[in-house]
Amino acid sequence: MEYDIKPAASRFHALTVQPEGTVGEFVRSLDVSENSRTTYRKAVLKFLDYLQERGIEAPAAQDILDYKEHLRSLYAANTVNTYLCAVKLFFAYAADMGAYPNVAAKVKKLRVPRDHKKDDFSALQARGILDGIDRDTLQGKRDYAIINTMFRTGLRDIEVSRARICDIRNKSGHTVLYVHGKGHEEADDFVILTPKAYEAILDYLRSRKAAGHNTAADSALFAAYGNRNQDGHMTPRSISRIVKSTLVRSGYDSSRWTAHSLRHSAVSMALAAGATIMDAKDMARHENVETTMIYAHNAQRFSHSAESAIDSVL
Repeated sequence: MEYDIKPAASRFHALTVQPEGTVGEFVRSLDVSENSRTTYRKAVLKFLDYLQERGIEAPAAQDILDYKEHLRSLYAANTVNTYLCAVKLFFAYAADMGAYPNVAAKVKKLRVPRDHKKDDFSALQARGILDGIDRDTLQGKRDYAIINTMFRTGLRDIEVSRARICDIRNKSGHTVLYVHGKGHEEADDFVILTPKAYEAILDYLRSRKAAGHNTAADSALFAAYGNRNQDGHMTPRSISRIVKSTLVRSGYDSSRWTAHSLRHSAVSMALAAGATIMDAKDMARHENVETTMIYAHNAQRFSHSAESAIDSVL
């Protein structure tokens, strides 16, 4: 459908004359976490600034494609796709409200390589990293418990950040940690805390209580000890920094080794040790089994490589 430029310009102006209000209504309509709302709000305001700087009063599909190329010149594919997702959702919202046509509907995201951008660790490497953590201090016990838990359950840094002591429960005779996952305000899924995972957490909590710190049921499972946030929840960024510094001290100093590498490692180790694809999917809480199958393909690739077959005959 073609839209006359003047009415279209008028309609878009009406939609964005008070961008904070309109964008605020848009982000509140989304069923996502508060952090995601903040991200989408900033992304849409950034897009509106882009239009204003170029004098675009009635954006069309080509303008969205141009913006995509603009982003592509500045950011990595995943970041570009985050910005595009926000813009596409914004125009879908505007269309649903009858305020403006969805000119972004057919704009596709960038293709992201299937293989993972972060390296993972073998079980031997993971043990070496854990053994290198000084557990003689309360902070050391906490850091060990965090990294040990991430290696053994595949938790994301934001899930570690949100965890509370009361999220540890018993389910069907197993100790589990209920998880506040991406896009969910409530802890509605869980990972199993094996004895090796749980004992490290208990060791930390016992020391924390003995030191006089807060161990109430609704307090942070892994507490911050800074002056501004004593005993409060750590931020995902703080957890990522702790993991990164631990990896660097262990000799893994590369942009390809991050906190997310621990999640990759957990899935890869589970599959290598005989877990099924569905078992690994459940642990990682992947929305789509195809994501888990990438790990399975990589595991199969190394365990039954054509290169090794050649070595056996050449």
